[in-house]
Amino acid sequence: MGQRAPVLSGWQGERRNLYAICYRRQLLTRRAAALIDYLKVHSGLS
Repeated sequence: MGQRAPVLSGWQGERRNLYAICYRRQLLTRRAAALIDYLKVHSGLS
């Protein structure tokens, strides 16, 4: 099997606002909670 190679390494999309509303974090699936944590870290909001 081949290896992955970056195709557009210098490209960066434009910044966009992202909104998420969580009524109760206890009701989220683990995947949804992990996605929210990931977005917080990588968007500079944490």
